[in-house]
Amino acid sequence: MKNRFKEYKYTITTDPEDLNAAAGIPEELYRQMYDLHKRALKGGKKNIEKLTRYIRQYPGVPQLKNFLSVAWMKTGNIEKAREINRYIVQEHPDYLFGRLNLAFEYYDKEQYEKIPEVVGEMMEIQELYPDRDCFHLSEVIGFYRLAIMYFCAIGNLEAAESRYEILREIAPSHPDTEEVYPYIMKAYLKAGLKRMEEENKTRISVKTVKHNKVIQRETKPDFINREIDWLYENGLRIE
Repeated sequence: MKNRFKEYKYTITTDPEDLNAAAGIPEELYRQMYDLHKRALKGGKKNIEKLTRYIRQYPGVPQLKNFLSVAWMKTGNIEKAREINRYIVQEHPDYLFGRLNLAFEYYDKEQYEKIPEVVGEMMEIQELYPDRDCFHLSEVIGFYRLAIMYFCAIGNLEAAESRYEILREIAPSHPDTEEVYPYIMKAYLKAGLKRMEEENKTRISVKTVKHNKVIQRETKPDFINREIDWLYENGLRIE
């Protein structure tokens, strides 16, 4: 296999044959995958019907079902797309993109606590697939995009930053790398505002008392106490 480079504890490849092997795509189907993917992105009844026929012919290929989910999404039926993806996760638990799609569904619903149940508590791709030592670049990018968004959502900015550094190193010009960065900036802004609110709660405020304005007068005031009157006339100086 070509176009591989060593990174971290596993190998990352850009060779589509590696992805096809992981997804169980036979060679005769591989030649048609590009066209089927284009049809999925267009959506529509005819493309959905064609994808359904291919799924009947190749029931063991989860990527075709993923294409069908995309087609329903592009047609505007989000719930149907999510229903198909849940079926993918159930029938093909080792198919990463099915898990990622389900995790993104939980993200959209702000059910962040469910995300680790789908992709692992450690949020590391090799922890999810310990028997694999090679991943396609698209798998790694998709996984780390999710991880960054998840960690930003729960306020773990250190973990989000560490994943972003990996993403920036392996795919600096990829759209996902650029699109995920604002999530980090937004999370930092949110954390800063929260910190300011907490500081304001513990900040000691001093209330000032308004005093009456002293008016300078030219005539002697009337004192009730004789001693005060004497002091006014003679001052504190003792001869």
